[in-house]
Amino acid sequence: MSDIRNKAIEHFSDGNQMYKVDSFEKALNKYYEVIEIDPTFYNAHFWISKTLIQLKEIEKGIEYFQKHNHLFPKLKSEKYILQLSKILSAKGKHSDALTIIELLDSNSIKKHVFEYVSILLSNNNKQDAIHTLLSLNNIEEIQVQYKKILANKSIPPSITQSLQEEKIISTFLINLTHIRHLELNKSVKNKNYHNSLKDANKFFQQMKEDKTCDYLFSLGEIEKYILKAQIILSQQVQEAIKSKNISDADRGLNTLIKTKYPKVGELVKNLRLLKREKKRKNLKVTVFTTITIIILSVSTYFIYERNKRIQAYDKAINSESFNGYTDYLKKYGDDEKLHTLREDLLYTNAITTNSSEDINTLQRFYPNSNYLKTINITILDLPSKQNLLVNFYGIGSNTIINKYSENKVQVPIGSKIKYSIYFLDKIPIERVFTVMESMTISEKLYDIKSLVFKDDFENNQNGWNVFNETQVVYRREKNKGVKVENGSLNLYHEYDDNKFVHSTTYLSKIKRNSDFELVAKIKRNTNDNGTFLVFGATKRAFNFIAYSKTGSFSFGYNNWDKPKEQWIYQSDKWKYSSAISRGSNSINTIKIIKKDKNLNYSINNQFLGEVPLKKWYGSRIGFGINNNTSSSILDVEIYQYNTLPKTTFADGNIYYCWVEELNVRSGGSTKDEILTTITLGEAVKYLGEMGDKEVSATFKEKYSPEYYYKVELLDGTIGWVHGGALNPINTQTKIPFNEYKNQKITK
Repeated sequence: MSDIRNKAIEHFSDGNQMYKVDSFEKALNKYYEVIEIDPTFYNAHFWISKTLIQLKEIEKGIEYFQKHNHLFPKLKSEKYILQLSKILSAKGKHSDALTIIELLDSNSIKKHVFEYVSILLSNNNKQDAIHTLLSLNNIEEIQVQYKKILANKSIPPSITQSLQEEKIISTFLINLTHIRHLELNKSVKNKNYHNSLKDANKFFQQMKEDKTCDYLFSLGEIEKYILKAQIILSQQVQEAIKSKNISDADRGLNTLIKTKYPKVGELVKNLRLLKREKKRKNLKVTVFTTITIIILSVSTYFIYERNKRIQAYDKAINSESFNGYTDYLKKYGDDEKLHTLREDLLYTNAITTNSSEDINTLQRFYPNSNYLKTINITILDLPSKQNLLVNFYGIGSNTIINKYSENKVQVPIGSKIKYSIYFLDKIPIERVFTVMESMTISEKLYDIKSLVFKDDFENNQNGWNVFNETQVVYRREKNKGVKVENGSLNLYHEYDDNKFVHSTTYLSKIKRNSDFELVAKIKRNTNDNGTFLVFGATKRAFNFIAYSKTGSFSFGYNNWDKPKEQWIYQSDKWKYSSAISRGSNSINTIKIIKKDKNLNYSINNQFLGEVPLKKWYGSRIGFGINNNTSSSILDVEIYQYNTLPKTTFADGNIYYCWVEELNVRSGGSTKDEILTTITLGEAVKYLGEMGDKEVSATFKEKYSPEYYYKVELLDGTIGWVHGGALNPINTQTKIPFNEYKNQKITK
């Protein structure tokens, strides 16, 4: 490497060090020196732009970046654009952030849609933000990004609130899902049906492509075409019912229920009546005959009263509403047919909405209904049921379903429900499934965390490195070192050499990808210029949290072998906390929780801060002190956080989707074509084949690396789904998959 390049790199490194300590003017001068030496040093051009913005010369910084953007390699340019836009957004310069981020090309915008749309919304540019979201590749991606954007606290709440109130994105996703369900019904031969779906898809395409589209108008038109297709399908279902073709009627009705057809209740009722008709061929007495007999058997006065009752009955039986049936029953007493119609209506509402409120209503009015099935949860190997909490929910709401005994509930067949199990110090369990018959479900609870290391320093069985050094200073003997004695690990340093004394031990179970909790109780003996707990360490590098006699703390990482990683503070350097006990013989308890790539620090149960895990050097833990310090480690405990066992997929078993919507693909990878989607609580049957590679995925903020598995859907489709989005239900008896495919919902 040439001397010129070396000199440029040296100035650039100096500039970065000054930037880190907020000495922006000095840093800027160094960066200018770099480009005077080597004008092609593109990193320096970027840092000049960044530093100018930090110096509040925002227009100059943006102009400089735009002028030199052509010097950056494509990947670097993309990274730099995102960095600058983030800095500008943090400073409240949203329009400037938009100016920068719009330098991204269309492919990069799709790659970083969250950042781009967030900045658009911060500029109150909802039209372009919506267009960017809708132009994404698939429903799942739109949903994920939309949820992230709504949760982004950097966007003014009034803007995200108006976005939610307009319901453009959510309505788009719902309508698109409905169209896909309607397209899957191949039994409809009506030309107008398919033309309606084509016309709806044209509007979808326009919404994705036309940046100036009137979204509310387009959604209104799409809903008209969906309703038109639903009406045609409902007519076909009605014809199938008239011709007593139950299978065609069932197929069409399921599609109408999935697409939320508003008048599905009448069709459900008619289909139930058709199914019961086959079982009641010998029933010859009709309502008309009953009324005729009553009229002939009473006096003129009672004929008048009976006529009134008949009219009320006729009105009730044709009302097709809960209130219509209930008003008659309250006034005139029980009637088998009205009870049947009301029970059917409540059942239909319950399985259509899957809301706990509708399920509870069916339970309340018809506790002995044949529609209701008993779900019982048993907990294996649980010595005490104290503090055990088991709840059930319909997936359509967060209200609890009424239980009729400890862990039992009655819910309608065909409904989709969720149950949750909580027990002190155990991992919570939450599962969803579709109810097909009464079942007893077995669950085993697992500890949230397990003790993997404990040392009370009665001896040195864990191999802490110990030593002692002595020197005489002005005829006084001074010592530094580490020793295990009197039930503690003692660290002492009486020198003024500004060196670090530390002792570590190796723990094989504590690794970078482990989640753990580390707790140490430390006593200050005399002076304290800084006592450190270190972890993720080697003998030369470590993460740390420290405190001192002044009541200050700090945390970060240090590597003595790399100058750029020496004493990097992730806290605000040394910061005061009233939680820290001070004075000789004071005791402080430090806790570190490492979870999901983040580090959480606390002292004496007071939270100090949470930061991302930046470095992991090794599997050693230990303690250290600065000069003129003496501390004793009284005990240390390390707990490892556990997770629920991964699902074991067995050929022929049934599993249930636990996410709102899951893609079904033509093969075992994310590169394969999306065939369709399944929804929350839907059952699939595993066909015994799995993909070649594990695929990382996150569902509902839960990291779920898994393989793709070949499954059969309820409509007979064969496809592949990500196993991380499926949960099993451990029942005493296995339910045949055909039970789900046939959707047995008759009494």
